[in-house]
Amino acid sequence: MFAQIGAPVCRLRAFGARLARIGDPLDPGRRNHDGVTAAAVTAAALARAEERAREEGLTFSWIPDDDADLSWMSERERAQDHEVLICVAFGPEGRSMACLGGIVDPCNAYRRVVEAELALEALPE
Repeated sequence: MFAQIGAPVCRLRAFGARLARIGDPLDPGRRNHDGVTAAAVTAAALARAEERAREEGLTFSWIPDDDADLSWMSERERAQDHEVLICVAFGPEGRSMACLGGIVDPCNAYRRVVEAELALEALPE
């Protein structure tokens, strides 16, 4: 699939590294030493990443994911129609920088979050 879009094998950094930078999304009420919730820290990091992606010229392509593993769904859920996508972040020179697949039925708000997460991955601090 990725060969079709000219992307190298995509990877995401370890989940732990992201948590160290932006807070723990699994415990959004937990507060850091300044009293700021993890949810607020995460939201601020994603907003900064979204802005930086615009400044750096990142673009995002959403393509069908025909190879997604949907085994986590019940049989009833799998029997329904779903839009399953891959999002690829491209740098200004057209090189793929990060990607994420298996995204099921994303609304526009969730697409925005995915793009911000990929910008965090693609753009070193």
